[in-house]
Amino acid sequence: MVRRLVIAALVLVGLSTWVAPATADDCRLTCVGAKKVCVTAGLQALSACRQDCIAAGSPADCRAACRADLAAARATCKTALADCRAACQPQPPPPCQGSCVAQGRACLKTVSDTATSCGTTCLSDGHDAAAACRTDPQPLLCVFRVAGQTGSCLRGCAQTAKSGAQQCIDDAQSCARVCGSPSGAFVD
Repeated sequence: MVRRLVIAALVLVGLSTWVAPATADDCRLTCVGAKKVCVTAGLQALSACRQDCIAAGSPADCRAACRADLAAARATCKTALADCRAACQPQPPPPCQGSCVAQGRACLKTVSDTATSCGTTCLSDGHDAAAACRTDPQPLLCVFRVAGQTGSCLRGCAQTAKSGAQQCIDDAQSCARVCGSPSGAFVD
């Protein structure tokens, strides 16, 4: 489950096939921003997976599978970041292209900040709700219910990050097409 959500979030790191930024430094900053979103989505998916494991028949095996999926997703994020950096071009593209990159980077930062805030809110709300389970007539059932709700909330955050990042990429690619990238040199 973690792997599926994180790999979906790797759309973000598709920046290696996105728009070549104005400078190599800008390109690297864009790649790092995409990695941050990828890692944030992965950690949120891991938290959701762990919440699902609370009610699992074999929680230890479930958590081990979550950690293995996260390790694979992290390796994929690292590889995608390396590919993104390798794709950074040393020569600057036309000014319009640089504007598209700046717009895309700002969009990805907003997506990253929103995803981080969303995950923090889910975990905080889950913690508060679990603490309230102490006074519930059926505390164990309450904790399972809270774990499921927290997992759903975190999955929602990861999905929102994925779709937000895809929208950033689509918008930047559209911007680059409007700029008239010669034979798609900066957009593929």
